[in-house]
Amino acid sequence: MANNIKYRQLKAFVILVETGSFSITAQHMAITQPSLSVLIQELERDTCVRLIDRSSRRAEPTREGRAFYERIKGSMDHLDEAYTYVKDIGKGRRGRLRVACLSSLAAGLVTETLRRFHERHAEVRITLCERTHDQVPEAVRNGEVDLGIGAELRADPDLSFQPVFKDRLMVVVPAGHALARRRVTWKSLDAFKLAMVTPGPASRALKATNSTVAPAFEVEHAATALSMVRRKMAITVLPSSIVGGLDTGDLVCRPLAGALAVRSLGVIQKRNAVPNAAARDFIRLIAELTGPSWLAEKIGDD
Repeated sequence: MANNIKYRQLKAFVILVETGSFSITAQHMAITQPSLSVLIQELERDTCVRLIDRSSRRAEPTREGRAFYERIKGSMDHLDEAYTYVKDIGKGRRGRLRVACLSSLAAGLVTETLRRFHERHAEVRITLCERTHDQVPEAVRNGEVDLGIGAELRADPDLSFQPVFKDRLMVVVPAGHALARRRVTWKSLDAFKLAMVTPGPASRALKATNSTVAPAFEVEHAATALSMVRRKMAITVLPSSIVGGLDTGDLVCRPLAGALAVRSLGVIQKRNAVPNAAARDFIRLIAELTGPSWLAEKIGDD
């Protein structure tokens, strides 16, 4: 026959032995004394042993009760520790959060979100994976991360996309440049040398426009493109999400006109997945941080 001993019975028994008081034990467990008596009686019935001597004013364990207490006390401590640990995970206070994001978002927006997250959840271990446009959803699909922050997906039966904010392509030029105070389109870039970060959202958008604009330089990192702009070797096009996290104070950033210059960014998860508490709070924080006015605050309006 399987044992039918319950956690609350054992917990009540351990506290009762340690306090010697039904009233203190009942108060500690937030139950009435009659309910506590029922728990102890059920435990005695299940073990077929009288565990508590009720003949005196103080509740004392019988000899068998003391032996039973000595055998279960260590296990109860471990069980309490495990119970507290898993409750903390459920409330987002401990555990692990794994996030994949576009490299263009890592240094600015996502890092700031993680800073705020860490202030609230100092015991949660964080893993941040920087991935390309196609690699972010793949990391979510493979279970490598809990969620991804990336661009809107094509229809995918395994993944869901929750839009959070809009990202806009920005033309970055030196101060005093001819494009610094005018409306900028892909066509207007044709007259200037262009440094393009590839692969990236700007290079994908340029390809989709079927534009005749041909980059004079193709580089891998935004910092390299900005260095070329400062040296007046070229202009560049970067997403607003990365412009907001870079030092562009001596440069001019102008929004690029056209539908293909704007993309939707958000949270990528497995379809029908229920995020844990840590993931839910991260999603809430990034939504708060980006907000409706985020784009205008970071790079100005058209």
